[in-house]
Amino acid sequence: MEKRLDDMLGEPPDGRVAVAVPSDHWDDYGAAQAFATKVHSKDFYLTDDFSLEYVLNRARVQRAGTRFAELRDDTVTLYARTRAEKGDVIWTSSVLRWIEAEVALGARRFFLLDGQWYEIGEAYLEVIRSQVERLITDTPSVDLPARVLGDKERDYDESVPDLRPGYVCFDRDNVRSALHRGNGVEICDLLSPEDALVMVKRAKGSDALSQLFGQAVVAVQTLLHSPEAADGFARKVAAARPGSALPESFRPSKVVFAILLKNGTDLTADTLFPFSQVTLVQTAKMLEAWGIAVEVVGIQATVAFSSRAGIRHLAA
Repeated sequence: MEKRLDDMLGEPPDGRVAVAVPSDHWDDYGAAQAFATKVHSKDFYLTDDFSLEYVLNRARVQRAGTRFAELRDDTVTLYARTRAEKGDVIWTSSVLRWIEAEVALGARRFFLLDGQWYEIGEAYLEVIRSQVERLITDTPSVDLPARVLGDKERDYDESVPDLRPGYVCFDRDNVRSALHRGNGVEICDLLSPEDALVMVKRAKGSDALSQLFGQAVVAVQTLLHSPEAADGFARKVAAARPGSALPESFRPSKVVFAILLKNGTDLTADTLFPFSQVTLVQTAKMLEAWGIAVEVVGIQATVAFSSRAGIRHLAA
């Protein structure tokens, strides 16, 4: 398995290696303002989020047979402030804990998660698939418009309130607290009229969805455990939606993952990336254990074409 992954790390990215926030450090991830990553280098690469691109680029130029060991031995350090000084360190771990990978050896399939290898048998995959089918609904509780392929995610999010009155866009409108200074925490991309937290993502691979699921966990934990952040979010809602503020002592009751797959493929248990199915089920179990319902919906894709009447959008 390690040899096969070592070979994969020397190849162009194809989605089989993705980001995976260590499951026991979601709070640290949400609080971090800077990530210092080192792969076969004396110097750290400083970013405002974990950079899979940097890791894969550095791994690809290493000698075959050494790439996996480098990721196991090199480190990611999380800092509470963007200046990334010694006194700001939150946590340091192996780079390997920050990636997930799928490896096939003949008919057998293995997944690397949190630095550990797991063999996923057909029986287990069927269990996962059945749970994914439960989460993906044909009768969504949210009414989201179609999205034009090629449009930026922020443009789509900001257009929804105009097309669907009652929705509020909070894309990049982050909430800050004593724990989450600096950039703060994005509670949701959209808030539905029924106060569901809607997380929106166009996914070309499982790494984008891992980030989406992680965003939901951090957002919910923040609302549940930080009165300062919860009050800040309530004030944002009251300002954006006059006359329809959040209930007092608001507690999220539902998270909706709204996903547009690459090229507008219909979202089903068959088309969702295999690794994303595993992480989705894990995320849903965590949220449901906190009393929060989870729903997964597909965003319909549209294409745009020009005509004498101007630009028109048609469903794909």
